[in-house]
Amino acid sequence: MEWDASDKCSTYGLCDQVCFGTQNSYSCFCVWGYRRDRANEVCRAANLFGPLQLLYVGDDEIIMTAGAGESEARVVAKGNSVGGLDYLFAEDKIIWTGRDMREVYAESLRVHPNTTRDVILTLPAYVSPVAIAVDWVNFKLFVVDKPGLKIDLFDLRDQKRTILLWRKIKSPLDIALDPMKRFLFVAAGNAVVRADMDGQNAVEIASNSPAAPVSGVTVDLILRRVFWSSAARGTIESVAYDGSQRILIFKGEKVSFAPTYSAMFERRIFWTDASRKAILSTDRFSGNGSVEQVGQWDPEGDPPQHLHCVHPLLQPEAINPCRHGNGGCEHLCLLSREDAGYRCACDVTFVLAADNRSCNCEQVQLSTSGRTVETLALDWVAQNLYFADSLLDEICVTKTSLQTDIKTLFRNLSNPRGIALHPNKGFFYFTEWGGRPGISRANLDGTELMALPGPLLQWPNAVAVDLTNDLVYWCDARLDIIQYANLDGSNVRTIRNGVLKHTFALSVYGDWLYASDWTTRSIFRLEIKNESVVSVSSLESIKFGRHFGVKVHSRKVQPIDDMNPCRYGHHSCEKFCFTVPDVTFGRVRAQCGCSDYERLHLISGTCVKLPPNELKCSPLEFTCHNKFCIPMDSLCDGKEDCSDGSDEREITCKARTCKADEFKCDEGACISITKVCDGKADCQSVSDERQNCQARVQCLPTQFLCDDNSCLPRTKVCDGNRDCLDGTDERQNCQEKSCSTKEFRCDDGQCIPTQWVCDRDEDCVRGTDERGCPIPTTS
Repeated sequence: MEWDASDKCSTYGLCDQVCFGTQNSYSCFCVWGYRRDRANEVCRAANLFGPLQLLYVGDDEIIMTAGAGESEARVVAKGNSVGGLDYLFAEDKIIWTGRDMREVYAESLRVHPNTTRDVILTLPAYVSPVAIAVDWVNFKLFVVDKPGLKIDLFDLRDQKRTILLWRKIKSPLDIALDPMKRFLFVAAGNAVVRADMDGQNAVEIASNSPAAPVSGVTVDLILRRVFWSSAARGTIESVAYDGSQRILIFKGEKVSFAPTYSAMFERRIFWTDASRKAILSTDRFSGNGSVEQVGQWDPEGDPPQHLHCVHPLLQPEAINPCRHGNGGCEHLCLLSREDAGYRCACDVTFVLAADNRSCNCEQVQLSTSGRTVETLALDWVAQNLYFADSLLDEICVTKTSLQTDIKTLFRNLSNPRGIALHPNKGFFYFTEWGGRPGISRANLDGTELMALPGPLLQWPNAVAVDLTNDLVYWCDARLDIIQYANLDGSNVRTIRNGVLKHTFALSVYGDWLYASDWTTRSIFRLEIKNESVVSVSSLESIKFGRHFGVKVHSRKVQPIDDMNPCRYGHHSCEKFCFTVPDVTFGRVRAQCGCSDYERLHLISGTCVKLPPNELKCSPLEFTCHNKFCIPMDSLCDGKEDCSDGSDEREITCKARTCKADEFKCDEGACISITKVCDGKADCQSVSDERQNCQARVQCLPTQFLCDDNSCLPRTKVCDGNRDCLDGTDERQNCQEKSCSTKEFRCDDGQCIPTQWVCDRDEDCVRGTDERGCPIPTTS
């Protein structure tokens, strides 16, 4: 019987690079730069390109060592909290990022580390890098921002930046590029995501179970395959770029191996192992072959990270359509799979013009639904825009990116006028000058409204916040005074200047106070020292009209705290993210919100439309005394999620009843019974992890009790996957399980289709479906 060799060429491992088949035979070839080793019929890099080097991070040092592990490792750079590492061979550069300093550094691949290094990029404060990748063809840097759920792309020449895949990927950890085919690959949660290098056409090409996240990715530019590792499963797998031909490359014992970052060269795949705390390698074509350790390792040290194989053949030259004239793009020219091979993009805060080449400053027209806007204030952290409606006596908030979504925070006010925000503290201040004049403070989501104590006011026009000293200023046009106090309204102090007659607007910058005066039609600058006006300067006067507002334009007046949970890209709220104080822990937390007549859906986290004036909590939610809804999981968890604190009252928590499959913590919270005695404190009181755990754990009749005291569904017993941490679910008489005539029984009892046997893909846990299979040979 004749066989089609072209089909055989699709078999992984038949040829390690290029396979050419005819009807009755096939031949293996090597690409340029490699030579055919006739002794064992494999492709080796030509000697003129030099030996392989491994580059990695170990104990806050960037280290280079020989790929064969024969030479002593040498430190090529020093770095604390390295957030990503790569290299640019053509320019002899190591490129790495520091999480703390948020800078991107470049140092030579070959010189000994010195006291100086080049800072080639400064990352924005809201970018938290966990991995990077260098586009060596187009000189771009891809930065993986895990908290932001995105990829930031920087031009290494002029530092312009754009954002890719924002909120299209979950928990990104690693990235790999193929500039020749214009693809990028991301380890995103439990999946491998492929996208074009300009961020378009993102698609999931492989995935693991939710309990086995993908920890690292690398690519084979020749075979056009992506390889990924999973520390939780102890595996390394591979799939073609189109998501087909998934195979298992390596599977170790779950406790013994934990592959994280990986890299490859010739036939070998290297990985950093969190369990062995070493760099290991194996032949990626021979399945679970012998595992070799590279170099000597300290078992007490930190495991190596951010592994790369350094060799010129791994960054080959390719046609760059952006090389001449930046492709005609005004800002960024990105490699793309479009017909032209590239696509223009713009720096952040700019938008691409109609010609798809030039960039315009971004202007967004926000809808106010016919409201009369008296004043504006921007939360520059969460990009929420607050405004006062003097006609309806309301204060509302909208999103700068959502032009029709409005949330009304306060109604029935008394001529609201001034608004000021403290986004990093979660506070919101506003003035009313009508029948109830005064200054009020609330959380940014409108909760915890309070009137600031102090002297009676008559015409409080403006309010401003000193973000540096945590003070709030306001002015009264009738009393001709400017006052300031602590953020809670305490310790009120009065500034009498004798110059301002009718103050309308205020702004604070350091020791300077800027104010507009309607009587003199001027803007004044006052230097304030210890409640006294040191100097007054008139900056501008106009003959007609009046100054309605005055703002200081400076980066320093809009600081972004790294711990602010609503900073750009670091939250999962669908519409509004409000930074609010968390008095329990003395910090701030994120509170999601929806527009008017919407409510946050408990399960999906999305905003659900409701009929006007209807608000009913679902059975999975707790109804606060003020009629707001919070998730039932937030009840009695030690944190006040209801604005009135009714979810944490002792009488509520003591009377709470948990379900049959739940455990009641001492403080009243209910958790899944599967979380009891699992080695992690889920109750705030740690009552789920106290003594006598073995006696207290009781699984449901439909559950299986692992030896590690965890419970899992009985359907997962003997299914070929180790769901118990100790693997006891696969050691319970699994061999007694029978399979049908169309199935193959693995040695652990798992049944798989017979067509999966001898397909060079280990489907049984211990690979028994691939033992004793014939090995194809050339003819």
